[in-house]
Amino acid sequence: MKEVIILFLLIVIGFFIIYRIKEKRKDRLQINVFFDKAEKLISTFNQTAEKNIFLLEEKIQEANEVLNELDKKIAQSEEFEEKIKTKRFPEVFRLRNEGLPISQIAKKMNMSQYEIELILKQ
Repeated sequence: MKEVIILFLLIVIGFFIIYRIKEKRKDRLQINVFFDKAEKLISTFNQTAEKNIFLLEEKIQEANEVLNELDKKIAQSEEFEEKIKTKRFPEVFRLRNEGLPISQIAKKMNMSQYEIELILKQ
């Protein structure tokens, strides 16, 4: 009878040990699933961040190109304005010295009377 009880206890202890091992494996599997999901989220976040950084760099490059074009246009505008000043200013003063009224100078130079007055004030 002792042997039967000992055998029964050994069987129960064996089942208990097997049960504990399976439970630990289940916990580990659940933890591994959690870590896998976390790794996927992190990799997705990294890819999204890299894409956003790439897009931001593209937009910055586009903005730089637009600003460079704008600088060129401003420089061309200033050159054009300087050419107009060097050509028109002396002509306005010459016409004024000839005694023409501001309205006739404006018509002849294709400018407004206000522009002629500004030139003459300088």
